[in-house]
Amino acid sequence: MAGRLYTAARSNLSEFGMAGSHPPWCHPRWCAVADSPPGPHLSAPTGLILDDHATVTAVVQLEQHPPYGDHRPVPTLRVDLHEPDADDGVGYQLVLRPDHARGLAHMLQAAARQAAE
Repeated sequence: MAGRLYTAARSNLSEFGMAGSHPPWCHPRWCAVADSPPGPHLSAPTGLILDDHATVTAVVQLEQHPPYGDHRPVPTLRVDLHEPDADDGVGYQLVLRPDHARGLAHMLQAAARQAAE
């Protein structure tokens, strides 16, 4: 069935010794800040199957790199389109600031409403 949504379970960061220096949405299973070299904070992924054959999936995660120097990165939304024919399984990746993600969501909803008329 196209349009099925899945979400990984949320966790309590304090159980993993991660409270304080991580955004509240950061998930210990995906967080890469402690890696060498440090990677981004990542939320649990949320995915949506986009076709009737369950082969194309959109996966969304919040992502924020740790601060460096005077730079304080803001969270972004990472959208991965997974396709079985792509070499690494990810056919396309889009990284959006929250305001751009809201704008894109508005455009998609408006187009979907028009298509349903």
